Amino acid sequence: MNIASSILSGSLARRMSLAIFLISIAFTIVSSGIYLYVQLQADLKGIDKQLNEVRDSHLVAIGARLWVADTDSLKLDLTGMLNLEAIKYLAIREKSQILVEAGQQPERGKLVRHHPIYYLYRGEQLEIGSLTIEASTNGVYQALYNKALLTIVMIALQTFMVAGLVLLFFNQGITRHLRTISAFARDLELSNIEQPLILKRYRSVPGKPDELDILVEALSTMQQKLNKSVEALRESKENLSLTLNCIGDAVIATDCDGLITRMNPIAELLTGWTAEGASGLSITDVFPIIHATSRKTVENPILQALTTGETVTLSNHTTLLAKNGQEYQIADSAAPIRSKGTIIGAILVFHDVTEQYQMRQSLRDNERRLKLHIDQTPLGVIEWNRDFEVVSWNPAAEKMFAYRREEALGRHATELIVSAD
Repeated sequence: MNIASSILSGSLARRMSLAIFLISIAFTIVSSGIYLYVQLQADLKGIDKQLNEVRDSHLVAIGARLWVADTDSLKLDLTGMLNLEAIKYLAIREKSQILVEAGQQPERGKLVRHHPIYYLYRGEQLEIGSLTIEASTNGVYQALYNKALLTIVMIALQTFMVAGLVLLFFNQGITRHLRTISAFARDLELSNIEQPLILKRYRSVPGKPDELDILVEALSTMQQKLNKSVEALRESKENLSLTLNCIGDAVIATDCDGLITRMNPIAELLTGWTAEGASGLSITDVFPIIHATSRKTVENPILQALTTGETVTLSNHTTLLAKNGQEYQIADSAAPIRSKGTIIGAILVFHDVTEQYQMRQSLRDNERRLKLHIDQTPLGVIEWNRDFEVVSWNPAAEKMFAYRREEALGRHATELIVSAD
């Protein structure tokens, strides 16, 4: 039972078993038919041989007795010939008339021979009659029918025994090893990629590889190449991680759906998310941004890059809302990642410009306050460039010198400021 279940455990083995079974049936039918046909021809030849023996042994004696019309002797001769198994009827004719006969004519399944009877008279062969012999083939066919079933059964048993042995040898020599190879390929993982493939088999000719050896060698070569590729990929991944970790800017990478695949430490610091915690999340959840002044949500640059396929740069008034509640003024850009012309993801590079933003904002505030002070002071304030051309003229200067601001701008200071002397 275990051997049978082992042999029939795979679809290939089942197909092989079915093919061998059908071929065995066909072989049994053909071989049995050929064997029975050969037996039939041999039996028919045996009957024909008996008929020829009668002709050769008795025809001369019958001619002598017929010449002298010795019907009793002829009757005795014919009766003796009936002792032959296949011969059922004999008749001697003289001028187409039956002179002597013996036995009964078979109704069907018979062989008939007609032999002329000659007598040598005065050196001349005279045809004085004919001998008719009828042999029955019923016994031959009946014997054939009787042993046909046994013959078919014996040939079938021999055929199926040979087929079973072939199938067993095929299973032990090929199918069993194919299952080992398929199990090896199915269970192959990164953790056991260096595990060798070994087939437990007996080698009749050591050192001479066969098809299974070639297959194992090909799989081993593929395994080695795969291992090298994995090592190269692992090394490349480590180099990429090292490079990203050394970059001073924050870097976030996503797949084509905007789901995060990688973050460097600077990105972790600014977003408040760890790379492990953010992996697989949408970029909009980890990198929420708003306009610094209006506080309205800004469209994510990663999604824009994935949609348009172009590099996207944010404005200078973008604020990142970190997970821990911190807000950072950032400057960033996003670009799609392509492989063979297809967008497979995007990368976002950004850095903290909060300090610069605050400095610029403070400078703008100081400039506004200074302008307000100049406009409201009762002192005349005039500013000119290197060529002494007026570039600033406050309201107090307008009153003092009676020139409007529009009239004063761009003119030489000596034209506007008159000496008291």
